[in-house]
Amino acid sequence: MRPELVGHTCGLLRAAGALEVWTEPVYMKKDRPGSVLHALVVPGSEVALGDIIISETGSLGVRRQLKQRVIAERGTLAVTVGGAVVSVKWGRHRGRITSVTPEYDSAAVAAAATGLPIRELMRQATEEAHRVLGDEADDDEGNGSDGDEADSPHHEHSQAQGEGK
Repeated sequence: MRPELVGHTCGLLRAAGALEVWTEPVYMKKDRPGSVLHALVVPGSEVALGDIIISETGSLGVRRQLKQRVIAERGTLAVTVGGAVVSVKWGRHRGRITSVTPEYDSAAVAAAATGLPIRELMRQATEEAHRVLGDEADDDEGNGSDGDEADSPHHEHSQAQGEGK
């Protein structure tokens, strides 16, 4: 499959409601390089999204499997750094902040407006968000879960895999 078709198909899947879309480079039969296209979708949309994969890529099939997902409470807030507003995403699991991450596009605009290096602006935005949220984050990388799944809300999703050529 031509590389530009992979990107086009990923965009169509996202527009059709896929929660996540990603690819993996693999070796197919006869050691030919190929790609496996993955899409995490809500139950009930597997057929429609599988149809997109087959029609757009020419894949001869789609594999499906049911997954469970632990979802942390999440939200966004606006903080001010150097007079510029920065949007920050946060996650909370079992009452504890687990991630605080400035939005890149918002931080880039604010960095340009303030003259601060983007890394410094993002650090200050993270600190200010912690102050506003009133809790220290466990993980500034933003994984959204502390790994303990007991008593957590679970949501089922299907993962569709289109086989590359």
